[in-house]
This record gives sequence, C-alpha cells and structure tokens, in this order.
Amino acid sequence: MSEPKGPGGDWTEERGTSDEGRSRLEAARRRASGEELTPVEDHLAGILATIRPLAPTELGVNDAYGLVLAEDVAAASALPSFDNSAMDGYAVHVEDVAAATEENPVTLPVTAEVAAGDTGAYALQQGTSIRIMTGAMLPHGTEAVVPVEWTNGGQARVAIRVCRGGARLHPLGSGTPDPSARRPRR
Repeated sequence: MSEPKGPGGDWTEERGTSDEGRSRLEAARRRASGEELTPVEDHLAGILATIRPLAPTELGVNDAYGLVLAEDVAAASALPSFDNSAMDGYAVHVEDVAAATEENPVTLPVTAEVAAGDTGAYALQQGTSIRIMTGAMLPHGTEAVVPVEWTNGGQARVAIRVCRGGARLHPLGSGTPDPSARRPRR
C-alpha cells in the first residue's frame, strides 16, 4: 500500500473515493482523534438562519400548481352549493334500513332516479328509496345514501343488504363550513 495522500492522511485521491466516502472517512478520522462532531440540528439551525422567504408573486391558478399560498384564501360561496350524494347508491331514511343484513335484506320501492346535474325537486317518502348518482342533489328528507355495492342494484325495487355507519352525504357548505372561513396556507 502507498503512503497516505490527501488532507487528513487518507487515500481518497489515489482510490477515487466518492464525496460520500470522503465524508465518512473524515467523520471517522474526527471520531478517532476525539474531535466533537457538530449535531445535524446545529447545521440546520445555521441554514435556516440564513435563508429568507421569497416575495409573493401573483399568478393564475393554472400557473400556481405545486406552489405555496402567501396568504389565506377565502371561499366566495359555500361549497358544495347544495346537499349532494358522496357516491352512487340509494337515498333512504335510516330507520327504513336499520335492520338490513346480508341474510335478511330490506326491500324498498325505487320511486325515482336522480342523476348528477339534475335540478328537479325530489322528496323522499318514508318506506321508499331513490336511486342517486355521485354528486347529484339529495332529495328532500334523505338521511343517508346506501352505496349501490351494498344492494342488488334494483331499478323498481332494491334489496339493501347492509347499512353501516356514515351517511355518505356532502351537506351544503361542508367543503367550506362558513363561506367566510379561510383555508390556511401551508
């Protein structure tokens, strides 16, 4: 083996060791000599003390993808602007389907179908169901939406096998509980 070369008496120049390897060798040399290593937290504190945030820039929404808000943004109106279904299924009264099980499904008549974008006025009567699509306006009186996967997918009558917790609804303003509520910047 040849004589040590390079700073600190290692063989890095001769062996072509990577920067990572040199760092490890330097750290090992320091430990062996009893020198104290600087904790990562101290290095981080030094870096953070020298950097400053950039000045805010006004951009269009399409140009702001991946960036951070410089200030809070207020919603102009409640979102969603009406009560709607969180998934495809059947609008029901909870009491009507509470006893539903795999072995003993509850069967209800399907009195209407509401598609997303339909602005008609529908009312759910006790003992019935209304087929509803994701994002569709909820019929008046709806307490829950049973996902289509928990049913037989019936058109005139539907057999509901399960009705587990959770209403699967998006109430008016649930995305912005108060239209003046602000979404905090990250």
